[in-house]
Amino acid sequence: MNHKGRLLAVWLDNNDKYTIQNHGMKTSLRSDTIIDLVLKTPTISLAPCGTLSYTGSDHLPILMELNGINLQDNNYIISKTYWEIYKNILTIINPCVQKEKEKTYQDKPSKWFTFSQQLLEALKERVTIYHQTAQQRSTLSSSLRLMLKKKHYLQIKYRHGKLEEDRIRLRSWNKLVQYELKSFRQNNWMNFISEVAFPNPTHCWKTVKRLNKKRTASFSAITENDNIYKTPEKIVNCLQNHFSSRFIAPTLNMDNSTDVLAFKLWNELSNSSHEDIELVCENSDLKFTTQDLKSIIRKMNTKNSLGFDKDRTTTIDYQGHVSDQIVITRGAPQGSCFGPKAYIVNLFDLPQIFECPREVHLYVDDLAILYSPSIYLKYIKQTNEIQTRINNDMVKLEQYADNNHQPVYKNKTESVDYHKSVQVPKIRIVYQGQCIQQQRTFKSKMPAWPARLPGQVTGPDRLFTF
Repeated sequence: MNHKGRLLAVWLDNNDKYTIQNHGMKTSLRSDTIIDLVLKTPTISLAPCGTLSYTGSDHLPILMELNGINLQDNNYIISKTYWEIYKNILTIINPCVQKEKEKTYQDKPSKWFTFSQQLLEALKERVTIYHQTAQQRSTLSSSLRLMLKKKHYLQIKYRHGKLEEDRIRLRSWNKLVQYELKSFRQNNWMNFISEVAFPNPTHCWKTVKRLNKKRTASFSAITENDNIYKTPEKIVNCLQNHFSSRFIAPTLNMDNSTDVLAFKLWNELSNSSHEDIELVCENSDLKFTTQDLKSIIRKMNTKNSLGFDKDRTTTIDYQGHVSDQIVITRGAPQGSCFGPKAYIVNLFDLPQIFECPREVHLYVDDLAILYSPSIYLKYIKQTNEIQTRINNDMVKLEQYADNNHQPVYKNKTESVDYHKSVQVPKIRIVYQGQCIQQQRTFKSKMPAWPARLPGQVTGPDRLFTF
């Protein structure tokens, strides 16, 4: 005698919210009676189900088809249950529920079971919200995205074609994409079901919790030594103290032998005469003569450099909390000759070296130049024309580097192509007899640029080509 089965049958007869869908269906290999019940609510009009021919376990899997669930205006109804609130409410009302059980349902287990189910269902409905969305978040893999992109490319290419071979190729790609999409959805669903049906309950709940991800924190904490700063005010104060102490001139430590030797050497150099100082060794690629310094000062005569070498301050802004001004008394470009030199090179020299570049940028010691060919030429002539221009500019760059003692590191120089053509443009760039390595190629759709547009960006330290 199955005592639990009889109690369940009585509960189903007294409850009108659920009806059994699989009457007389064998769902177990060990028993001829119904083991697994499929219950449906009155809102679902029809839900046919059947067992699958799977003998890997004692229970046969049941496949159910749900009908009568319609979505209006192509909107998706998404539910979100606040399980944390659900748990807190259950913790609060637990003493009252236990008293009600001892008082009313002490000798009535079936009614207590019905009461607890209705209570949990009502509580879940009150902590669940529903909202509509017009589209779902894309979950396609990168391989499927590439296949869809290839199919769209073939549709555009062969939409006016009349050859049977082109049509067969397009139809085969279309069928292949449809098959992969169906397999992708099926594999995702089966993986999720297998994770949920894992025997370990902890593993099951970890999988289910992925559907309701927690919101990321607006900011993270900063740890310094043994102190943890979490609020924005404390974070800003910590950063202000750090950078304020960082830009202050260091103090002399008499216990440190290196500091003492450096201090003595600096005093000797400061108090000595220039005639006593003799150049013993010079190992540098950059050589500045007196004429170079005079030309730099002469070119900067009309430029306003106020704030470049003094009154340098900075502030820290973090989520609307602004720190006090931090005075920067040391560090580059303070007291450095590289800044004025790079400024003059970028403003005066670069436009005179290269012939008709589209853009010229100097990033500290890296030079990037963008070349774009003529849009009135064909693809082959575009490639030849831009290759000739770039190689001519490389010759001018070599002459400029030798005359101004600014060497170019050929091993670090690279080339990158940015194009929109079907074939990758093959452009050969030579500097000082060495072919520049083509690092990467990019293909993209840019409506602002003309079709079949190869481009180049070249630079001495690192050659960028787009």
